[in-house]
Order: sequence, then structure tokens, then C-alpha cells
Amino acid sequence: MNKTGIAYLDFAWNPCGFGCSHGCPTCFARRQATSTGPTAPKCPDCRAFLFHFHPERLERKLSPAGHRKPAVIGVQFLGDLFDELRPSGEIYGVLAAVYAAPQHTYVFLTQRPAKAAIHLMEWYSTGGGGHVTGGGLPRNWHVGCTIKGPGPQAMEDIAALCQIRGRLWLSLEPLAGNVEFYHLNGSSYLHGVDALGCVMPGRIEGVVIGCDNQLSEPWTNSWARHAIDWARQVDGLKVYVKQLIVFHCATCGHRPTEAELGRMDNWQCPACGRPTVLRSCSHDPATFPPDLRDRELPWTLTTKQP
Repeated sequence: MNKTGIAYLDFAWNPCGFGCSHGCPTCFARRQATSTGPTAPKCPDCRAFLFHFHPERLERKLSPAGHRKPAVIGVQFLGDLFDELRPSGEIYGVLAAVYAAPQHTYVFLTQRPAKAAIHLMEWYSTGGGGHVTGGGLPRNWHVGCTIKGPGPQAMEDIAALCQIRGRLWLSLEPLAGNVEFYHLNGSSYLHGVDALGCVMPGRIEGVVIGCDNQLSEPWTNSWARHAIDWARQVDGLKVYVKQLIVFHCATCGHRPTEAELGRMDNWQCPACGRPTVLRSCSHDPATFPPDLRDRELPWTLTTKQP
């Protein structure tokens, strides 16, 4: 396990290393794998971002079981545990290792929620290989899927995620448009538990929103506002704005308001008049517009402030 720069996690555990078969053009993990800094991976397959597996990371000393203090752990964020090419044995091996260390809170994220639903439902319907009871995932597991923008695929992915009997969340990152959540209206999608204490299917508890950290990608704060406005209509749904594109003047440090940005002529600073307004990706909510500073998570961090 490693400490991570992902703001809503304490640690990251990547038993599958770097690598994925999806081929997403905005993949942050691929950029990180091919970096040359001190954190660059040593594994040749990881550096090439090839689909593979590291069975040695299931051993106690390299798995969550080897970390006794409770923490929020992201599971396989540098690839996809539920990749189309991933054999069932590898998936169930990771799930067994996670279940063997119940002191932690686990956050899963996939771009293949339909496959995740199949394997996770198989996991708890068969008792997780003799371990899980109650007909659902453990309460310390949070399963999410990535939604990047509008379209029928987003709706299909959310519907697939909602088949999972467990605690669910959505990662709207990198957000690239207004995502329509029309089919999430209604009581069947509100947070709630059944008689066994398990969160019932279809209960999305949280939404994480973020821009692409590549400044060449388009961004508008209206996309985040659209998602937040929807989320506020669902009772109990938590919203965490992870990162946004912000502007500042390199000469005087002035941060233009959105109204000032709309009146800018050739990126001229409204305070000092110099053409030195820069665009950057910020994780600091103090730099966000006041109505986009939501920082609530469905889980509690132990080493970071939400």
C-alpha cells in the first residue's frame, strides 16, 4: 500500500499495478505510469501500462491486512479491477484480501460497472466463498463508477451500478458535460437500509466531481453546478468537489471572478491590466467559487481533512 495524492483516500492499494485495456484518452494513470520521476513504477509491464497482475501484493505484508491502523483505502485506482480481460480468480483473490482486513474502509472505482455488478453479486450471493453473510457487501465497502459526461452509456453504467447491493457512489471525473440524472429521481434511489442493515440496491450515497487536470481539456463550472443542483434534490446525497479549473494573474495574484472572466479581453487581468491571467487545476476549495465548495464524503478520512 502507498500514500496517495487522491484527496478523498488515505492510501491506495493496486494489486493489479498500472495497466488497463480501456484505452481512455484522458487516463491519469497512464500518464503517471510513463513518468520519469521518483514515483515512476519499476515494473516493465506497469511502465508500458499493460494489463497484468501482481499476485505478490495479496500477501499480508503488501496488502491492507499488513496495515493495522484503520484507513480509507482505494482499491486498484491505477487500472480497473473489473477490466474486461480480468479473470474471475484475480478479482475474487482481491476481494478475499479486502475482506480479510475489515478494520479499513474500502473505496472501489470502475468503468465497467456491469461486470462489477456480476462479480460482486456472485460474491455475496454465494457467501463470498463462505465469508460474507447478510446478502450484501460489507458496510465498509464503497463501490463507485466513473461517469464522464452525458449520453446513453452514462445512464446504462449508473443503472448497472445500482444493481449492486451495497454502498454506492459516482465519480464525475473528468467531467466533460452536463450529466442527466433524470432516472435517479424518486424514493428508490434515496439512501436507506433494509431489515438486515444492508444498504439496499440503488442507493447512491455520494458524488465526487472534478475537472480533468490536463489544461488542454475544455471545462466550464456550469457542468459542476448542474450535477450539484441535481444532487441537492436527493435527500442525504453527499457531494465532494475534488478539483476545478481556476484562474489567477501571475503578475498581481488577482483571482478573477466568473463575472470578470466573462468580460475579459484576451485574458487581460481586470485588476492590473496585464495579459498574465493563467489557468490551473486547483484542489483547494478556498479557490473555488463559493457555491462549488461542497466537501462531504460518504466515508470518513483518517489521515486527511475532507
